[in-house]
Amino acid sequence: MEDIYKGQRMLITGATGYVGKVLVEKILRCLPGVEKIYLLIRPKKDVHPFERLQKELFDSKVMDRVKEMYGAEGFMEMCKKKVVAVEGSLTDDRLGMKAEDYNMLVRDCTMILHLAATIDFNEALGASTKLNVLGSLQILTLARKCHQRGGFDAFIHEAERPRLPPDPHPRQEVPPAWRLRCLHP
Repeated sequence: MEDIYKGQRMLITGATGYVGKVLVEKILRCLPGVEKIYLLIRPKKDVHPFERLQKELFDSKVMDRVKEMYGAEGFMEMCKKKVVAVEGSLTDDRLGMKAEDYNMLVRDCTMILHLAATIDFNEALGASTKLNVLGSLQILTLARKCHQRGGFDAFIHEAERPRLPPDPHPRQEVPPAWRLRCLHP
């Protein structure tokens, strides 16, 4: 598996969420051949995306094993070389990026792992649709441009399973093997 990822320059969305943090940690710990990890990070009020990257990802306990492997200084040195925070937002045209950042990703990105989504059932339908549907279309547009350039290997989309309250009238569970055959004939 390491060979597949060797030299990859990947964009990851949703890296400050739970699944994204675990994915970035796993890449840093197990796939040293990954050349560059671009993280699309939405700015929050008065917090620059690099600060969010530091606080929400690098300072997170999920990174403890990687820090043990490299030491605190080695970890930060590796992150400075390998991990790049790209300011943007899925809900904006051109992903809310500066033109030079967007064009850099089109030129450089070989893989996109799209994890960003909202699963808040209290969110307004318009806001959820904008992020989950239109945001995904924005990422697909970027992937298409990367593919047209050549040297683009993969677009991977992970949709988190929503957490619904227990059903008061549960139906019989469909066996997982049957579900897989139905989804992947």
